[in-house]
Amino acid sequence: MASCKGQDTLKEYNFPQVCWTLRIPVTSEFLDSAQIDTIRSKGVNAFNQTYDADVSVKNIKSLFTIKKGQFNFLASSIKVFDTTLGETWQQSYAISKQIAYTSHKSTSTSS
Repeated sequence: MASCKGQDTLKEYNFPQVCWTLRIPVTSEFLDSAQIDTIRSKGVNAFNQTYDADVSVKNIKSLFTIKKGQFNFLASSIKVFDTTLGETWQQSYAISKQIAYTSHKSTSTSS
């Protein structure tokens, strides 16, 4: 009978901007700002080319991007809500969810 590999040792990280505490495996790598900027730039360029859009992420702040292995990433970002746009945060959130869903659906069906 083969033995099971135990879970990784975890380290706790606090993100006071959003009142989050995460426990992340110590074998994971936090990417630095240059690495995050490279990934973000590639993603924005791919999105803009795919959808013939001009999306900007200049007002979005990256909280963290964590990498484990070659293909596993976990990232989070925040953006200050702009009250001058004339919509509630609930409306803005619903629109953002719809955009993400539509983007994911169109990329997953074209594969």
